[in-house]
Amino acid sequence: MWSAGYITKSGIALLYNEETNNTYDVCLKLTKEVLTIQKLDVVCTRGSESQVNGGAEHNVPVVISKIFKDQVHLLRTAGDEVTITVRYLREVPSFLKLPLGTRSDENMDSKSIHVVQVKGEKQGSPGPPSNDHSRVSSPLFDSGFHLNGNGNNTAPSPPSPSANEPKYEKRWLDAVSLPLLMARVSRYKAGTDKLRSNCFEVFALDGASTNILQFCTAAESTDWLQAISTNINDLTLENIKIVNKYCSSDDQIVHMGWASESTQGSAAGQTSIFKFLALRGPYFYIFRSPPISATDWGQAETTYNLYEVLFKVHKLWMAEDCWLQARLYLGLEHSPEQQDNESLCFSILVGHGQSHTFRVELATDLAIWEKSFQRAVFLEVQRIRLVLHDGWKHGAQQDDKEDQEQTFQCKIGNLYTGEKSRRKSQTHSELVGAVGSKSYMCSSQGSVLCFTIDFGSGFTCSEGASKTVLWRYKFSQLKGSSDDGKTRVKLLFKNAESKQIEMKNCMKNDRQFYRQLRGKNEARQSLHIAELLSWEDVELIAELSQCPPPTYPSICQHSHHSKYRSISGLCNNRQNPLWGAANTALVRWLPAEYEDAEREPKGWNRGRLHNGFQLPSPLEVSKKIMKSYFKRDDDAYSKMLVEWGQYIDHDVTFTPQSTGKHCMNTCENVHPCFPIKTDDMLSVTQPCMPFHRSTPACFVNFGSDIRQALQQQQMNAITSFIDASVVYGNTPTLESFLRDLSGFNGKLTVNNQFKDPKGRAYLPFVPTLPSSCHQDLRGERVECFHAGDSRVNEGMPLITIHTLWLREHNRIAEALKHLNDHWSPETVYQEARKIIGALHQIITMRDYVPKIIGPESFENYIGPYRGYDPTLDPSASNVFATAAFRFGHSTISPILMRLNESFQEHEHIPHLRLRNTFFSPWRIVKEGGIEPVLRGVIGTAAAAVSADMLMTEEVTENLVVLKNAQFMDLASVNLQRGRDHALPGNNALIQRGIKN
Repeated sequence: MWSAGYITKSGIALLYNEETNNTYDVCLKLTKEVLTIQKLDVVCTRGSESQVNGGAEHNVPVVISKIFKDQVHLLRTAGDEVTITVRYLREVPSFLKLPLGTRSDENMDSKSIHVVQVKGEKQGSPGPPSNDHSRVSSPLFDSGFHLNGNGNNTAPSPPSPSANEPKYEKRWLDAVSLPLLMARVSRYKAGTDKLRSNCFEVFALDGASTNILQFCTAAESTDWLQAISTNINDLTLENIKIVNKYCSSDDQIVHMGWASESTQGSAAGQTSIFKFLALRGPYFYIFRSPPISATDWGQAETTYNLYEVLFKVHKLWMAEDCWLQARLYLGLEHSPEQQDNESLCFSILVGHGQSHTFRVELATDLAIWEKSFQRAVFLEVQRIRLVLHDGWKHGAQQDDKEDQEQTFQCKIGNLYTGEKSRRKSQTHSELVGAVGSKSYMCSSQGSVLCFTIDFGSGFTCSEGASKTVLWRYKFSQLKGSSDDGKTRVKLLFKNAESKQIEMKNCMKNDRQFYRQLRGKNEARQSLHIAELLSWEDVELIAELSQCPPPTYPSICQHSHHSKYRSISGLCNNRQNPLWGAANTALVRWLPAEYEDAEREPKGWNRGRLHNGFQLPSPLEVSKKIMKSYFKRDDDAYSKMLVEWGQYIDHDVTFTPQSTGKHCMNTCENVHPCFPIKTDDMLSVTQPCMPFHRSTPACFVNFGSDIRQALQQQQMNAITSFIDASVVYGNTPTLESFLRDLSGFNGKLTVNNQFKDPKGRAYLPFVPTLPSSCHQDLRGERVECFHAGDSRVNEGMPLITIHTLWLREHNRIAEALKHLNDHWSPETVYQEARKIIGALHQIITMRDYVPKIIGPESFENYIGPYRGYDPTLDPSASNVFATAAFRFGHSTISPILMRLNESFQEHEHIPHLRLRNTFFSPWRIVKEGGIEPVLRGVIGTAAAAVSADMLMTEEVTENLVVLKNAQFMDLASVNLQRGRDHALPGNNALIQRGIKN
């Protein structure tokens, strides 16, 4: 099924009223089943005043006033009926409801507002006359609010301060709660195909609506739209599972949901109507409203047999979906009045020229409908096959004799079945299930062809004389079929190039492509695959893999509207938007050196020689060359140099590993497993160390050498820029999770369970609990911390630096808000993020890099900043991420020192061997906070590096990796990773350097 998991989130949006053209802030809270909209209001939390409530439920347009203790007598003498008149009917903004007088953050209730006019009289005694000209000096009174009984131009004096003095607070109050079961969302103006800009509306099953929710950026709008749609789809899936429990296997629901149907020729101005679609058993249903009860299924507006319909996607969105996301992340906006020329549409063709065209809201919805139709058709074929096998075998044999006398012609993509009716044609296709396979002679462009339907292999078209197969499709590739009710039958297949072909599309290019793929294994021994494929084939394969095109500059056409860098790094360079962006391939300085020139790393085929020698085991190299039992101090630098190196490495490079649980239990080289042999024949429990290969990236270098383009590349999952993504993440989803959106202060969220001994914040915990971090068995659990980079828990110094930047962001955000009270929470957050990113750059380029490469090298090769260069690719290189920047592993010390405030050995917190610091956030929380660790890395000398002292045994014999029962060897892992990435040897790099 299509479940993506329920999403819960909260955030700020604007609620837009199309009639009045007004907007105001609302708070959105999304749970599994409900979307709640909250409005900001001022409420009295203390005092003895009375309150007059208004709103639509009382036929009063706004909250009129708070009536205080010294005005209650007006109501007491007003009679049994009180009329409250309001001359200004527009809703009062929240800030105007605050008490009058000088604003004070400490005391917001120093003055009171009296904004109602109370009319009425006790029987026999008239009340005080009202004065329509009386006003008090405030925006509220200037707008036309009056309080009967106070005719002068000053506000009544507030009661003297006391314990009962009213106190006001801004609070978010629930205004609308919309159940999401069978709900729908729409980005379009009602009844039209006009796309709203950064807006959408949510409608409940009963027709209730959120009204139009507006967001500042398209990225934020899309994030919310996807979250709400995910929960709607998952609730629908949950409902489908419940219904299917009580239905037979022939009556199962495959998928159902809302779509907007185009209705040309309907009511004036009405171009689309929402319909509820369902795939159930052998039928496709179209409803005006969702079927709730069993009887509702019989009330469908239209019902079609699946074998009657042809499903057609209007645009190839699967391959373009990542670019759609990129445009939305960048905040690119459509004109609110423009025609939506990129609508996500599919058609249902039903013969006789009839069709239904439907539009969905997201590319994921379109993909779900496409897959659902494929599955429904497949299940229907299976059902027919079983039915016919049990009961129609005799009829099949009898009818087969009649069919042998007929000739089938395949003309211009249409299969003619002689004079048989549609029912007869249907019978023939069903009888195939009884006899196993059936062949028809047909012709195309004067050539005699043979068309075979086989329930085992699918559809095959071959030359009549030579029997050479021209094309073949499996039943799983059949997207739909239709006929004209007489003689014409149309089949629609999923095609590699266009996603759809008809019978007529037996094109030369398709034949060549499939012949090449079929013959690839036979030609492998003598031909390289690059000799079999053209650039068009490579781009086609990339498209099928959902890889982006090599360039797409149009996605950056509006990126200059944002003064802040995108969270994913897209469009930092507008001419080359992918340069430095997350989830792009690591750059190659030299071509990869795979054993098979494609993807098998050196050492994959045991016994193969390289330069006349067999490659040594990485573990052997580690033991004989890399391991060191003693590390000398380097008095020139502190350990902070080492820790900052690891921290900033996590800001610019991260290569994810392939998944595959079987890699933990095999010592064979089977993709994606590339285990490290221990070469210890006596070892039974540990014959090898598990190793997962890096996740492959999409094809790169289109337009260059095909061999290089087809070589397996590795990706950098984070941005290559020094941009503090280690703090903020590299996706909108992660960024939103790390932000304190409910605080409206631009800050990052902090841990709500623990604080340090001085009350300072820790990082929040990961969302999935319980986490896999190590625990103190003597007390309360401390889960893994959550930060912008997933490796935050690898060591205690890393946790310490992450925590420092969390606190620094929040400190800066608070200071910025104090200086710029008019700034929105988003502006505060982005400005603080920009400052934090700049600090990362300054520390790295001023204080770190010169100490690593030396002042002279820094001056010669880097030097002062010379301005932005759009021709320079900032993407991290493969050799840098996989080899060069791992030099820091040789500077790791075996002991983590924890010092007191005098930078001496701590009286209560002992030093730790490195193996005891891995994935142990509990030691930070329960053993003094980050300060002892911070003093330790600042006040302790770094480990010196020399040819005989490279890597401490703490990382070569005792490296801890989560979800791995055995210790790992970091040196061996580094060497194996270099082979995995097919890095050329040092000599090749030296020669490249000499040549340049």
